[in-house]
Amino acid sequence: MKWDEDFFNQYMDDLQMHLFGGMSLAEIIDLAKRDHHRARRLLNLHILRNRVVFHDFYKRREELGIQSIFDQGISALFHEMERSPVKHEIVKVLGIEESMIESKVGKYELKEFQKDLLAYGMYWRKRKGDLANLRQKIQDERNFGELD
Repeated sequence: MKWDEDFFNQYMDDLQMHLFGGMSLAEIIDLAKRDHHRARRLLNLHILRNRVVFHDFYKRREELGIQSIFDQGISALFHEMERSPVKHEIVKVLGIEESMIESKVGKYELKEFQKDLLAYGMYWRKRKGDLANLRQKIQDERNFGELD
């Protein structure tokens, strides 16, 4: 998987619509502050939309009451980063530093974030990556066979 900001933003729009319908981001943030599981997980990914979004939310994290979202996301990005080139790419593109973590998070939170990142990876592979290329190759071979 490669980090594709535009594609990730489309994924996030689709995911937000699927999980929360027409709810505004402010409403989702409010749910996340009240420890709504799906809202927290969506926000963990939402802050990765782009550098401006990440740093804007980071500056307002205390005002919004979402420091724990940053602690989880940043911790997970730096956790076993050497095994995931996409984590390294996200950290670099968004300008994230490990010093931005204020509180340690548990193994569960690290695994939860990793699962969500892997879900995006599967979505990417299905739409743009290995699986999409394989589907196209099979379709091309079928189309070529029909011309005989």
